[in-house]
Amino acid sequence: MCTKILFIFVGQLFYTNHLGSNASLSQGVQQAFEISVLTSIEKESGIHLSLIAYPNPTLNYLNLEVNGSEFPALHFHLLEMSGKLIISDKINSNSTMIDMDHLSSGTYFLKIYSGLGTDVLQEIKTFKIVKL
Repeated sequence: MCTKILFIFVGQLFYTNHLGSNASLSQGVQQAFEISVLTSIEKESGIHLSLIAYPNPTLNYLNLEVNGSEFPALHFHLLEMSGKLIISDKINSNSTMIDMDHLSSGTYFLKIYSGLGTDVLQEIKTFKIVKL
């Protein structure tokens, strides 16, 4: 298993707090976004596959790029954190656009599978996707 994590901080270094009667506002607070690849089979021999999911975090559409695929049948599943399947589809080209506009803000898992003509799918990679 391979785990890669990249933290990106967006915001200002200094901030101010404004307090009201029923709310508070913190201007300039840094917000952290975690981008991670949770699993992969990169150590397996004979597999030359590059998978990229961007932009992450996303507002409405997620692009999935596949390069060097030797697998005739790639599939993806988009799941909620609870494991509920939201979208499942076959990857038919090197670039696939996944519509996430109708989904609520949160964290999702994008799982990529290979199916070599059988009913059994082998998980290749899992991406952690943040929907804003």
